[in-house]
Amino acid sequence: MANLQIGNKNVKVQKLTQPRASSGLAYDGTVGFCGIIIRLDGTNSCTLIGVYDNATTTNGDVLLPKHIVIPAGTTLWQVSFAPPVPAYNGVMVAIQSAGLVSYQVKYDDGV
Repeated sequence: MANLQIGNKNVKVQKLTQPRASSGLAYDGTVGFCGIIIRLDGTNSCTLIGVYDNATTTNGDVLLPKHIVIPAGTTLWQVSFAPPVPAYNGVMVAIQSAGLVSYQVKYDDGV
């Protein structure tokens, strides 16, 4: 997590990966998986096939339940974890949609 100073207090905030528009490696290395933000076109549904603790394939430990269907008409969907879920081998995301979709993984690299 990053520190944000508000007044005289430091507040820890989650970091975000760069937006991605297709399945693939979202984070390489050991990290705390804090969740995922998915942006959709508002017309098409999306299936979050899986989020895995793995850097190369979609057969690692599951970090989020598999085959989550996000219904058509949705423009923003997210899930968060506190405390973060440990991911020792990276975070791989498998996602599918007929329309435009992007996602960002929320993470804490201070794990």
